[in-house]
Amino acid sequence: MNKKTWIGGTLLIATVFAWLKLPALSADDDKAAVKAQLAAFVDAWNRHDGKALAALHTEDADSTAPGRGKLSGRAAIEKFFVDTHTGAGQNRDSKFEATIDSIRFPSAEVAISDKTVVLSGVRKSDGSKSPPMTLEVTEVWTKSGGKWLIYACRIRVKEASSPDGGASDKLPKGVPGDFAEKSKEWEKMKSPGPQHGLLKTFEGTWVGTGTWTEAGATSTFTEHVSGRMLFDGRFLQFESKDVRASPMMPLMTTTSLILVGFDNAKQKFVQTMVGDGSTSLGAAEGTYDSATRTLTMAGVEILAPGKERKYRLVQKNISKDGWSGELYITQPDGNEAKVGEAVYKRK
Repeated sequence: MNKKTWIGGTLLIATVFAWLKLPALSADDDKAAVKAQLAAFVDAWNRHDGKALAALHTEDADSTAPGRGKLSGRAAIEKFFVDTHTGAGQNRDSKFEATIDSIRFPSAEVAISDKTVVLSGVRKSDGSKSPPMTLEVTEVWTKSGGKWLIYACRIRVKEASSPDGGASDKLPKGVPGDFAEKSKEWEKMKSPGPQHGLLKTFEGTWVGTGTWTEAGATSTFTEHVSGRMLFDGRFLQFESKDVRASPMMPLMTTTSLILVGFDNAKQKFVQTMVGDGSTSLGAAEGTYDSATRTLTMAGVEILAPGKERKYRLVQKNISKDGWSGELYITQPDGNEAKVGEAVYKRK
């Protein structure tokens, strides 16, 4: 078993506990900042500044609306806004009025805003103006570098003739009838949640010491780990370098790269690892038991063609500054044996 797969797993559980020690966020400040960005969008629209509109989005943002489909990436969003707000574009002299309905914060770095928009003056293909239309817009915002930007935007047309005055589910010709429901489900699956917010706790550096026993030989190791968040808070990346000393082997140094996340579809913590100690891709997943304060991760290691073995990671005794872990490997006789243990402390 590659010891690094275990080490990456032990790092994961700390995210479950360390959130209890996080400082309180200034919700009022964040709400005011999101409101300011919403106002900046209205201003940029009514000035017909396509570049300024696109600048309010993340690089990997997407925007979906009935009739025009999905725009992926800031570059595509900018092209759409510039094309439709200049020259003979349909929005060249349109007016955008917005009322904020709600702003929610599912995590410290994610906000969801709902607003009602009245859009008037949109040009038809013959140059005449369309009657004003009412839209319901939901936007997911992410905080990066202290600035709130739109990560995803979903738009629905609200028809005044709707019996209850709510948003219409009537979509343009060619759009699947279950489009809205699928969009909601997709948005839920890809959006960071509270578990992803916990991962941010482990940005920084750590030092771990431990022992590894296999085939009757015990070695000691010291590992240095640095962590940072990727993809707008969806994954935690660990870069690891450790030195192992054994009476039976020369001093050995290995490096690895570990990605840790929470899979919204599986509702499990997941990890994968690559490094210079193997050409295999290590992977494990697990769940957290709040009653026993234990996170168990399990995986299968491929040793050779047609040869594999199961392993189980158990993380415990966690605090904001450190944790310990144990690794168990299933032996040929079907019984588990503890082969590793380590203690990590924040540097």
